Amino acid sequence: MGKLNVKGFALAFGIITGIWMFALALLSLWSGWGRELVFLYSSLFLGYGTSIGGAIIGFVWGVIYGGIFGFLIAWLYNAFVK
Repeated sequence: MGKLNVKGFALAFGIITGIWMFALALLSLWSGWGRELVFLYSSLFLGYGTSIGGAIIGFVWGVIYGGIFGFLIAWLYNAFVK
């Protein structure tokens, strides 16, 4: 097994997490689907909510936290692959 590119994995994981949070906020705004999950996330991420602005803020939070967790996942994977 090869090693993971830590920066690339972190960036990809961050972008996917940001898109997820953005889409969830918009789906909640338009259809009500996932409203409870958005409410839970809004208690963790300042500014996140069921609005266009909240979705953008959620995307930023998702990129930040997804990038951090993606970095940690890839780093730990590479540490154990040796």
